[in-house]
Amino acid sequence: MKEFDATVRYHVIEGYGPAAVYLPALSFPSLANFLPTATHSKMRGFRSILIDYLGVGHSERPSDFDHSMQNHAKIVAKILDHEGLQKCVIVGHSMGGTVAIYLAMQRPDLVSELIVCEGNVTPGGGMGTQYFTSVSETEFVTTLFPKLLAKWRKDGRDGDTEAQWRCGAWEDVDFTGIYRNSKSLVDLPANFKQSFLSLPLKRTFVYGEETYPENTGEIKADAPDPSELKRNGISIAVVPGVGHDQMIFNPNAFVEVLSRALDRPAH
Repeated sequence: MKEFDATVRYHVIEGYGPAAVYLPALSFPSLANFLPTATHSKMRGFRSILIDYLGVGHSERPSDFDHSMQNHAKIVAKILDHEGLQKCVIVGHSMGGTVAIYLAMQRPDLVSELIVCEGNVTPGGGMGTQYFTSVSETEFVTTLFPKLLAKWRKDGRDGDTEAQWRCGAWEDVDFTGIYRNSKSLVDLPANFKQSFLSLPLKRTFVYGEETYPENTGEIKADAPDPSELKRNGISIAVVPGVGHDQMIFNPNAFVEVLSRALDRPAH
């Protein structure tokens, strides 16, 4: 990636139909986030592109990259240009949903449909990014995040499956990148949600049942008001039995929702 003087890597699962591009959550390797989805029998036919952000997975970790959502979107666009793709279905989870929205804003020619899975659409961040950015970058990198990883390792050894998954996904990432990604999400522009609402393309917002505002009574940066989305032509879907990490802890139900959003009948 010449513009950023770094190598970004991604995984391709060949198919004969349209391209589905998977953008993972905050500093998550794409395979940890989306491999069960992309390889599910009900997603056969899509050519799947699973992207590792800079600082994550198989991609390089440049120390001077700002990890802004805008620049992550620019990198995704360069990948799709390199692959000769247009009019892709973009599936983004959490941070990936925000990157997907920026991609549609920057390069509408590359996007036919957005599926945003609890992506941040307003500034302020979610519970995790708020906590991460409550300290300085240096303190996060040297103290806060190493302590979190140690706690998750212990909890995982004690049988906490979510801690096992989270520690495994975040064990080998650029800690500085996690912090800067979090800061970019917390500091989203005030008009970002309106830009999302105004996009002239097919959009679906996917909630987990446990984080759906009609069940929790809470409107958050990554759980916006469903009625407002509907008024602006955005379809709503809810994955049963899970919260924010929908495709991780109920993968079959997530694929069912994804299939309906893509107008692909469940077989």
